[in-house]
Amino acid sequence: MMLMAYAYYRTSTSEMLANIGLISFAAAIQFAPAIIGAITWRRGHRNGVTIGLALGFLTWAYTLLLPSLDIQFINDGITQNGLFGVEWLKPHALFGFDFGDSLTHGVVMSLAINISCYIYFSLKAMPSILDSTQAAAFVDNRQTPLLTPHVDVQDLMLRVWDLKNLATKILGYNQKQDFIIGLQKKCNRIVHLNDKIDLDVIQYTEELIARAIGASSAHNVMGSALKGTNLQIDDIIHLLGDTSKEIAFNRDTSSTAIAFSSLFRKSAPDIINNSVSG
Repeated sequence: MMLMAYAYYRTSTSEMLANIGLISFAAAIQFAPAIIGAITWRRGHRNGVTIGLALGFLTWAYTLLLPSLDIQFINDGITQNGLFGVEWLKPHALFGFDFGDSLTHGVVMSLAINISCYIYFSLKAMPSILDSTQAAAFVDNRQTPLLTPHVDVQDLMLRVWDLKNLATKILGYNQKQDFIIGLQKKCNRIVHLNDKIDLDVIQYTEELIARAIGASSAHNVMGSALKGTNLQIDDIIHLLGDTSKEIAFNRDTSSTAIAFSSLFRKSAPDIINNSVSG
């Protein structure tokens, strides 16, 4: 980076060096579409981000960086006549658009190409299950209500240790003791594993799972667990076991658990059913 900065200093005119901060800002703003899209747009995809950034930076370099270099053949050829002599490829009037100010032109054109490619290639991409579940967890999680207000505990015959079993399969076996300790602190009372579950236990379990896999996925897992399904317990234990290892190894990669929990969320109640029957 230092060598590149020095090379730019040696090849730039003194007038353009005064605008180096503005040119740098125009480069940094290329990340804005990807950042904003990541937190607001569920359909955003890494293909769109990659291609958008690549073409955005290429446009920035062509419209702003290249003309600022004091290189004779660039000034005489590309800047004055356009690339390959094509007039609408002039750096300061790309595609025939001329805003009068080179900085404004470079920022507008680079962002326009960046955003257009980001949207187009995101819509064209085929998102994987992991992509979809990550989007649901990180974009829609604030819109997902907890199950607690909608659960009729009178119809549930589950025990505390059933939900503890489900939570530890997702969070990891080192959470066994933490589950009970945290539950007792939340309820402000002594809780036994054989106690029948109530709204406090359900809410605590869902909130605990949501920390690892996101509110949306935790909502689906808990909903399926309380309703019941018919898949084999060995499958869900194996998958959730792999997920637990990922979470224990690196909490930053906990989003991988979303894919497993979303794919097999309907099989989660088998853990509870086997626990009850056992």
